[in-house]
Amino acid sequence: MVLQNPLKLPGKVYAAPSGSPLDALQRMGSGDARDHLVQAMLGSMKTPKEQKWQHGQGIPEIDVELDSTRKVTLPAKTAKDLEDAVKQVGGRRDPTPAETLRIQAQQFRPEVMMAVMCNLDSWVAKHGPAWSWTLFAVDVAAWYAANVVAVAKMAVQLERPTFAKFPGHAASAVISVPRYSAYPAGHATIVHAVKVVLDCVMAKAGPHIQIATSKMANDVIEGRERARLHTRFDSDAGAILGAEVGDALLKSANTDWKAVLDAAKEEW
Repeated sequence: MVLQNPLKLPGKVYAAPSGSPLDALQRMGSGDARDHLVQAMLGSMKTPKEQKWQHGQGIPEIDVELDSTRKVTLPAKTAKDLEDAVKQVGGRRDPTPAETLRIQAQQFRPEVMMAVMCNLDSWVAKHGPAWSWTLFAVDVAAWYAANVVAVAKMAVQLERPTFAKFPGHAASAVISVPRYSAYPAGHATIVHAVKVVLDCVMAKAGPHIQIATSKMANDVIEGRERARLHTRFDSDAGAILGAEVGDALLKSANTDWKAVLDAAKEEW
């Protein structure tokens, strides 16, 4: 079963998803259209001025320009702030085996886990192997946020906490530690951007949606900190950036993206 693309975007035919939101997001052929939308909305985004940061120094304010009219300022932190944040992460308890598995599941596509948490399984169960504009909106929002945070990370090469192993558990594992900067936290940016979009798209489903998206976003962030991949400082900066990214998406003038949001809202 296929669905003709109703938008004038690259990639004329989509493979219809089936099963859970996890299956849907991993299998649906949305890449071309998604990438087209993201690149169009990123527009003339500028790379922040690179800061000459060295280990043991603080971090100044960093301005991330989403476009010519919107700038996000990430707060400055002193060297003592950073040192305290790392100590706090190092002192946390290790994850339980169940938590370890969940952190692993959230590692590469945190937006998928948000979709599951927000009960998008019910949509798939109701409609069967049909296209979901809600899932497509999640895919676009996550990819847009990932592009923004990748640019933001270029400003400061902040080292990650060095406690990535989970010893002493039946589900002991090593979560892969990316080499790029810990600041701002990419997962926090993505899940907060997706949260803003889902809260808008699924508003008619009821107030429990905002509770679910908040819970899932916090769960993803908490897991990354418990895995010792981020400090709360990294996460807070990502949350600030992600919320602004989500708001920018809702206010985007891109007509194709507006059509996606409208179609997604109609599913609820």
